[in-house]
Amino acid sequence: MDLYWITPYIGPAVIAAGVSGIVSIAGFIVSGRTAQHIHTEKLAFDGKQTERRATAEIALVEHRAAHDMALAERKIALDQELAVWQRR
Repeated sequence: MDLYWITPYIGPAVIAAGVSGIVSIAGFIVSGRTAQHIHTEKLAFDGKQTERRATAEIALVEHRAAHDMALAERKIALDQELAVWQRR
């Protein structure tokens, strides 16, 4: 079988395949770096959010504890007044 009519098309096909491979590899590298950059930014953001949430929760617990203590002290004072009133 004589393939003389295919020979002129083999050169451009090989070049096109090579260029396609190079473009695919470049796309893979860019995609990987972009994904890594986005992941790094997301981790940093999540870390900051976690820190802010922990700080807010600590402040809320301290605020709640202060109010609970004030309420307990008020209850004790009212119970003492009630006991004095009942003794009269």
